[in-house]
Amino acid sequence: QGSHLFMLLEWAMIAGVISFLVRQDYTGGLSALLRRPIASTLTAAVLVWPLQLAFLILDQGPSGLAQLDMIIARWFGRAPPLFVSLLVAGVLGELAKVIAPNLWFRKIPRRLPPYAANLHRQLLFALLPMAVVGIAVLFSANTLIARRAAIRLVVDQMERDAGHAAELIPFFIRTGESLALDLSRDVSLLGGDANAVTQHLSKGVRTVPYFNQLVFIDALGRKFAGYPETDVTALELEVSEIQAVQKYGLQGEPHYELVFLDRNSPATLVSFVTPVTDPDTGESLGALLGRTDIITSPLMLSAINSLQGLLVGSGKGFITDEQDRILYHPDASEIGQLWQPSTDVDVLSTASPGSRAYQENSVDGSARLVYYLPVDGHPWNVVIEVPVSTVMMQATQISFPLALLLVAGGALGIVFLLMISRRLTRPLGALAAATEQIATEQIIAGKLGEPVLIGGADEVGRLGEAFERMRVRVRSKVDELSLLLRASESVASSLNLDESLPPILQGAMSVTDARGARLLLLPFDGRHDKLQTYSAGLGAAAMSGLDADVLKLVTTEGGMIAIENVARARTVLDVGGGKDALQAIIALPLRHGHEANLLGVLWLG
Repeated sequence: QGSHLFMLLEWAMIAGVISFLVRQDYTGGLSALLRRPIASTLTAAVLVWPLQLAFLILDQGPSGLAQLDMIIARWFGRAPPLFVSLLVAGVLGELAKVIAPNLWFRKIPRRLPPYAANLHRQLLFALLPMAVVGIAVLFSANTLIARRAAIRLVVDQMERDAGHAAELIPFFIRTGESLALDLSRDVSLLGGDANAVTQHLSKGVRTVPYFNQLVFIDALGRKFAGYPETDVTALELEVSEIQAVQKYGLQGEPHYELVFLDRNSPATLVSFVTPVTDPDTGESLGALLGRTDIITSPLMLSAINSLQGLLVGSGKGFITDEQDRILYHPDASEIGQLWQPSTDVDVLSTASPGSRAYQENSVDGSARLVYYLPVDGHPWNVVIEVPVSTVMMQATQISFPLALLLVAGGALGIVFLLMISRRLTRPLGALAAATEQIATEQIIAGKLGEPVLIGGADEVGRLGEAFERMRVRVRSKVDELSLLLRASESVASSLNLDESLPPILQGAMSVTDARGARLLLLPFDGRHDKLQTYSAGLGAAAMSGLDADVLKLVTTEGGMIAIENVARARTVLDVGGGKDALQAIIALPLRHGHEANLLGVLWLG
């Protein structure tokens, strides 16, 4: 398939991919499969083959996009050799691994693959290739649609140009025949006066700018007079013209002949031969020969402009006759050459009956569009050829805005994909980290006091809220257990109540957010005037005046007392006023087991 500038880089990339895959030590079934030679070589082919298209475009330089059609054909042509050669290399590697396993790379899987490290990467590795492939498919579809639209536009333009030229050709021929016939009927041709004949011919050339040369030939086939070249001896008639005069002109039959000059001429001559006869007797007196050519004729100027690329860009148009000989071509060296339309090609749709349009590949690999139109009512044909590069330029103009929008939309889509992936995985990562902290000894370090702030109405948000509620409950339970643990440790560490009871009171205050805590213990004789009191907190001293009232309430009620608004209970408690006045009270009786005897009261304000 030939070489290009980036072939060395291409094979270096293939070698790098294969070397990495067979040596990687990632865990998992996919990684184990890619360590096999045949899998690694085919993976390298799949990864490098798309890059070959970019390499081929860069290798052509600025004209790469203009020849994209030919480059894509080369790109597809390079696929079989690439895949077959790497497949053979993979098979040989498998054989070498079986024959000499001791010499092969031995890798023990130790690391997680990059795509399996976390959920974010798994989503990216799964969705990003799909997004890239989707963008590539849409880009290819856009290019294909734009190419078809460009082909349709170019074929339509070719059809209009060819149709314009085809409409002028019959008029051009009929005009020449009519002018030659009118000139042949003038009586000045019957008198045999050379000056009179020359004068008549000069009027015919000057009056209607059609003929380049007029020649009167007598009945014996001799050149008698001419204009603008009046020296008939200097006039050189072509063999085909002489034969036409002998066969048609002197036999009384009008005819036109196509003359291909030996010298390089921009167009073929068209010679009109018209018999000159005596109107009375019908006897042949000679023949009138009028020469013109397609380029200089004013009647064909518009048609020639259509065929010289003025309306088809870089294309070219030419005219052939019924024998497939080129009558007119922008390249004079092509005049007289044979040209026939191809038959073994895919034909494009056209509107004109009898016309054909198709794409044809040249020997050098370039492609062109060909439009072939037979002239209606005349055995000539109009042909227009346009390089496919012109079609690709037209397709680029059509597809560029949509391609730009597609690339921009794809880039934004990838950005949004990253944001959505991050939006899904970041809260889950925070939940996982918090769960790990709860599951370790870091609970003791107070990690449960750090909230996990994950909001939202979706599943992730609801999961975050449920986790936060669970965290709060677990923290409450842990705090309670910690409080009991500290109380148990204080009691177990000393039998002295002055040392063991304050931590218990402090724990009660921390649970209830109280300003003060007091413990009232009754003596064994039940006398209230000999209470043992223990206190903790800044408000404990001010609460001492209520000890008797609180003890009385608990003794009377026989259970827990909870007063949420002390101001409304002044009939049973006189808490006084001021900024340190108590707002709420809770008092709990202290009993031993199920015994009814009251041992004391723990109350908090």
